[in-house]
Amino acid sequence: MGHGQFKVGGKMVYAHRFAWELEHGPIPPGMSILHRCDNPPCANAQRCLFLGTRADNIRDMYAKGRDRKARGGQHHRASMTDDQARLVLRLYRSGAATQAELALLVGTTQTTISAMCRGKTWTHLSDSTD
Repeated sequence: MGHGQFKVGGKMVYAHRFAWELEHGPIPPGMSILHRCDNPPCANAQRCLFLGTRADNIRDMYAKGRDRKARGGQHHRASMTDDQARLVLRLYRSGAATQAELALLVGTTQTTISAMCRGKTWTHLSDSTD
């Protein structure tokens, strides 16, 4: 999900930047518009947007766990912890539970469990899941 955009006078503009300028005036040189809500399409200049430098934006990303290199349970959209993932893999490989049962156990979907068991996701976990 990306930032909202639309055309103004034939030129594409980002909705969050446009909203900021409507509410607060021009964006100072070298400054970015950051989101408190972490919802890129959001353009609520009063509640969700704030000024910051590129460095501020990067610090905010790391502080909120939005680093794209974050893996497994460290990722901001992870549906389970690394320990839960290791348990799922151990139970699946031992034949103790089906993918559907494991999904219910950890509160995720069977599709997520299937991808894990096929080695498509959670690849940072070692083959040894002890």
